[in-house]
Amino acid sequence: MVSRLTVFELLLEKRGLSPEIAARIGRLLDTTPESWLRMQEALDLWQVNQHPEKLASIQPIKAAA
Repeated sequence: MVSRLTVFELLLEKRGLSPEIAARIGRLLDTTPESWLRMQEALDLWQVNQHPEKLASIQPIKAAA
């Protein structure tokens, strides 16, 4: 079962999609949990890319010579 509150919070981006909820929605809609998790991952990365300044101060680690 997927509660109405859970669906509402997902639609409003008030909560992220967990693997368990992805499996439940997949079962409910006869789709795969992986498809829902890929959509969540795409949204998460899109949100990060909207604020590149948050990553600008991170210096990459250089391999030892």
